[in-house]
Amino acid sequence: MQKFKQLALAGLLMLLPVLSMAATSSPIDLLDKTAQQMLEALKANKASLQRNPHSVYSIVKRILLPHIDQETMARSVLGRDIWQSSTAAQHKRFIEEYTFLLVRTYSRALASYKDQQVRFLPIRDGYEGKKFVQVNSLIVQKDGPSIPVSYRLRLVGDTWEIYDISVDNVSMVQSYKAQFADKVAQSGFEGLINSLTELNRTKK
Repeated sequence: MQKFKQLALAGLLMLLPVLSMAATSSPIDLLDKTAQQMLEALKANKASLQRNPHSVYSIVKRILLPHIDQETMARSVLGRDIWQSSTAAQHKRFIEEYTFLLVRTYSRALASYKDQQVRFLPIRDGYEGKKFVQVNSLIVQKDGPSIPVSYRLRLVGDTWEIYDISVDNVSMVQSYKAQFADKVAQSGFEGLINSLTELNRTKK
């Protein structure tokens, strides 16, 4: 888990915001275009990010958040049993707190941006006619080895939305899923939500 967090902070800085794409276009082309937009935003705000790393929150919320399939990610990280045995009100609260947790994590990664480059790899067997795809990429660093990052996306209407990210073959959903399952076993789903709420409140 510690290795995953270190890789996430080093590797998710410009990749996470490239998550939404029109189904009629190539996911690779659109990921690349959006990645370049993110790189430009980071470079344009580099001075302000150095003075106030928390200012990256606005970048993340503007570019990343609207394009995440929040409910699918929440269902995936909780698992079917917990999701089906809990209420709609609990779902709403959990999605809000889990999303804030992700935004905070991604913002820390973005704040450490140091001119890395992104290279997207061809999609195996293409994407035409598929409801789910995986897009693999590499973060190319000047002072270290490239970091592999994979996106799992599903087709929602005519838009591709992300529901999981793996860094160096470690899935974010699976990583949090293990932690959340332990917390639910100890204090129930309500206890998990309350612990996330408390954690997020201390970081706002």
